[in-house]
Amino acid sequence: MHKNVPEPNWRYERKMLPVGVDSAWVEHHVRLHPAGFREVYPPREVNNLYLDTLDRTDFRQHEQGVSQRSKTRIRWYGSLDGPIDRATLELKIKRGGVGRKESGPVPEFSLSHASDAQGLRALISGLPLPAATRAAVELRRPSLVNRYARRYYLSADGLVRLTLDTNLQYFDPSQATRPLNHPIRDAKTLVVELKYAPAHAVEAASIVSRFPFRIARCSKYVEGVRRLHPGLR
Repeated sequence: MHKNVPEPNWRYERKMLPVGVDSAWVEHHVRLHPAGFREVYPPREVNNLYLDTLDRTDFRQHEQGVSQRSKTRIRWYGSLDGPIDRATLELKIKRGGVGRKESGPVPEFSLSHASDAQGLRALISGLPLPAATRAAVELRRPSLVNRYARRYYLSADGLVRLTLDTNLQYFDPSQATRPLNHPIRDAKTLVVELKYAPAHAVEAASIVSRFPFRIARCSKYVEGVRRLHPGLR
């Protein structure tokens, strides 16, 4: 991970939540969009182990819409459990409407080992993290696991990326009575996300205006915590 990230790494991430439709309907509109979106990567399963403080500081700041906030996660692709050998620790930093990521590789692990605070500390103990990042991570413990299917698109001019997430699942890593093979499933929610540099905000706004759905506020982390802990305030 690097402390100093140049300005071009800041980007907008805008989400849209089509309601009352299925993924085939959304994909149809993406492929027919005048921006000329084409699929640029094979579909895959995305897995995230989110880390938060004991009193869920990151969750609360996201829920309240705090303009300067962050969230920390370990991300990998493919199988949910078993030997995980290509994971990445990501610190997502948000400043107003734009955000960036600091990231670095994580050594091989299994989710069952890293899903408690002690196992997590052992996992990250040898990572070459900046002091501030290490301090932030060491204050956090496993808070949520989520998983979803993702498709990847790019506009014809290469300026705007679009992803479509479906089949969302949420797991509580600390709840022994809710093992990983019994998730809370959300088959209805579809998340379309546009990612683009601030310099291309005009092009992105034009793209949004031609979709039959609109920008909406959405955090899969916040939604997952709410579903796992409905009484949390």
